[in-house]
Amino acid sequence: MESEIEKKFAGKMRFQLSKGELETQIRSVHDRIEEFTAISDATIKDKETTDISESGSPTGLSPLKDLLQSPPMAEEPQRDSWIFERVDGYYIPTEDVRKIPVERQEKLLMRDLIYAFSGVPASHIKPDLPFDKIAELSARDIGKVRFKIDDAFCCAFRALANELLPLISYYISVQSFVEETSMTSNCGRVRQALAAAFQEYLSSYYELQAQLETELHDGRLNLQKLVQQLRPSLIIMEAYAKVSTTVRDGRLNSAQVLSLLDELYKDHKEAEDLCKAMEQLIANVSQSYMKLVQIWTQKGVIYDPQREFFIEDTERVSAMSSTLLSPEQCCYEYWFKRYRLHLERLPSFLLPHADIILNAGKYLNVLRQCNVQLKLMQSPLTYAPNDSQHLDLLQTSYELSAQKLLQVLVKEQNIMLHLRNVFGYFLLQPEQFTDAFISHADEQLQRNVDRILPEKLQGLLGDVLQPSTDPFKDLLHCELMMCDLLTQLAKHMKRAHCCDGQDDAQSAGDTEPATVMTSEGETEPDTLNLFGYEAFTLRYEAKWPVSLVLHAEVISKLQLLHRLLFFLRYIQRQLASLWHLQTEDVIQTTCSCMLRQRMLSSVVGLEQYMTKDVIEPHWETLVRAVEKAPHIDDLQTQFQLFLDQCLLLCLISEDSTFVRSIFTLGHVCLNYCRYVETPPGRTDYDAFESGVGEYEEEFSSFVLSIMELIDELAQKSDSLGVSCKQLLRRLESVHGQLQSEEQSTTSDL
Repeated sequence: MESEIEKKFAGKMRFQLSKGELETQIRSVHDRIEEFTAISDATIKDKETTDISESGSPTGLSPLKDLLQSPPMAEEPQRDSWIFERVDGYYIPTEDVRKIPVERQEKLLMRDLIYAFSGVPASHIKPDLPFDKIAELSARDIGKVRFKIDDAFCCAFRALANELLPLISYYISVQSFVEETSMTSNCGRVRQALAAAFQEYLSSYYELQAQLETELHDGRLNLQKLVQQLRPSLIIMEAYAKVSTTVRDGRLNSAQVLSLLDELYKDHKEAEDLCKAMEQLIANVSQSYMKLVQIWTQKGVIYDPQREFFIEDTERVSAMSSTLLSPEQCCYEYWFKRYRLHLERLPSFLLPHADIILNAGKYLNVLRQCNVQLKLMQSPLTYAPNDSQHLDLLQTSYELSAQKLLQVLVKEQNIMLHLRNVFGYFLLQPEQFTDAFISHADEQLQRNVDRILPEKLQGLLGDVLQPSTDPFKDLLHCELMMCDLLTQLAKHMKRAHCCDGQDDAQSAGDTEPATVMTSEGETEPDTLNLFGYEAFTLRYEAKWPVSLVLHAEVISKLQLLHRLLFFLRYIQRQLASLWHLQTEDVIQTTCSCMLRQRMLSSVVGLEQYMTKDVIEPHWETLVRAVEKAPHIDDLQTQFQLFLDQCLLLCLISEDSTFVRSIFTLGHVCLNYCRYVETPPGRTDYDAFESGVGEYEEEFSSFVLSIMELIDELAQKSDSLGVSCKQLLRRLESVHGQLQSEEQSTTSDL
């Protein structure tokens, strides 16, 4: 059993006699031969006989014969666990270190150190574990074995050599990692490159060991010089051993291996030799991964059979396919969902540039679907920790596709005209369009949403748009939302807080008319208590590739703004229409007219704040930014910023108190209009005045609560606070002027 254990351990570590030891053995044999020869000559001379034995050999030379017939080596000692057979049959001699001089101790210790640093067993350097335990260790654990120098050596020698002893374990750990990787299939190209880089370093490490052995044999090496020459290797091998152990124990993927190497490089910049070694190591190991990045960013192709790249194409077709997708397939949502990101597969030094890498290749494929010809880049992409050349190449490849896509949208697809359309139709609400549509569709808008015919409403919209010279007016459609604005706002905020990009894209269609949900998430009843003027909004069906900018998520934000603005405009028209009704059905008194004017001025003030103070200034900023946009992403970012700022400053935010108050105030105004339009035969003016007083009290209460809410928001020091101060001044100015007119009217009476 012991022999088997020694054999297993000997298979991992071998040892051989040095040239000096062999010369000592041979000299000892020659001395013994001369001694026995002298004894034999004296015996012959004393006996004076020349008898020859029957075999023809001198009888007196039998001892010499026995010696010469024996092997020219010392008798094989009983094998200790640390003594192993060489292939040429020699054995390690056992020496008592205490009995040899100091100079000889130094040479003996240097010899054992040189061999031990290459994983070869030495007579006087022992592991801290029994050999039967070492033989049972796996390649992963063999590097954890620690070694100790024989206590018989001089204390000064041991103190000097102890600094280098960890090199034995480091070497074993690195070497076992190389062997394990070579025998492991599908371990990843980065790990294979790491093992190859380790093997290349070990080759130079072996050359250093051979050089030191030569210097030792020539007498040009001492222990202090040995330590000095191996100290850089100790530092480097320690780092490599840490890498190999971390990679194996943590089962790191390719990106995590590269991140580990980059982190170690940054942590050891003060060690010049290690810094250079780590820099070269990262450059070599990262080549395979950077090749994946290069092919994607410069060709738009993913070739990743071992699933190492952080971008996954969910389509099973070739990325270089010349087959164009159908218009229904090729849309913003399709491109948003097509590429799935696995950021755990992205090295840390590329993580800040994930969006650039993703969009560089994605936009190349978008341009292919637009049937656009483009000369592709062919520049090798490599990574060096102290160089930013790879970032320049990534930026160049991104700008090539992103700028070309913006050029296509601006020059070929006239994106600015589309943006002006949605600005005018959804936000600006010109009188020739909005008022004309309300006039044509008033009967439909006053119905419950369940009783409105969408086809009829769409036909009325077409009649209003007929005189327009807009080439894209056919893209504008009517839409009846099956939930109130508060519910739609709650859904929008839920999507905004969603961290998963895929879920966000999927929920972009939640505003479809078929989706009927309340703000609490419960299903709406079969019959909705929602009128047409509350449910009506517009939808702009942009075609590809304009839909990259005007997609469902953007249209959803525009609809939030449009529904509130359209509701305010509808209330204005209903209040203004009372001025033109001079029939007997309408009872008009001074108080009723003043209340109507107060309502109208308040609603107009709210709308003008949103359009004049918020939307129009931000639109002008957007136009200037789009004109200077360097690429498609900047255009999308600026447009999203425009919408977000409009929603924020128009108080259409997560805190829906303002929106709820506006709708409540609007319904008070509409109820008042119905109250004033009395049926024929109503002549009780006292009761009418009493009712007007109740409406005035209710209206004043709601206006006061809205102003208090705005005043509270105006205390903030950000842009929202500044805008709320503008709105507050508008409302105070309106009501201050109306109060003065009321006092003047009262005094005249």
